[in-house]
Amino acid sequence: MTEDKKYRLLKYSFKAEVNIAILFLRVFVGIMMMTHAIDKIENFSNIAEGFPTPFGINAWVGLTLITIVEFACSVMLIVGFFTRLAAFILMLGMVTAAFFTFPEFILKQSELAMMYLAVYIVLFITGGGRFTIDQFIRRIYLKKRINR
Repeated sequence: MTEDKKYRLLKYSFKAEVNIAILFLRVFVGIMMMTHAIDKIENFSNIAEGFPTPFGINAWVGLTLITIVEFACSVMLIVGFFTRLAAFILMLGMVTAAFFTFPEFILKQSELAMMYLAVYIVLFITGGGRFTIDQFIRRIYLKKRINR
């Protein structure tokens, strides 16, 4: 095997590993965040009574918005549809949860939101990887474009 072929093989295998890791990260964090949204849906009335309102928004409206964001964007992450947009929207939610929900910043209260924030930053930077709905649509579009 020539050096050029070895280099290409190593380069491809690294890309595959990175794309599999991104796929795992997307699916795992999407499912984990979706559990938060489902819990909010199941206990909406109880949670709404004490839900924090950092920007002066009505508690019911704020809870509805974050529940929709957590659920819809998690589904988008899992399937890889507009991954960067979904990660960015979730980043905004986690910044709000970590830094604006409580009157003073206490690391213990914001720890989980900051961990999610870190993952969403990584997904925003990397994108969804190779195994996404976006890539599938892109391949179909390119095939149609080439066949014209």
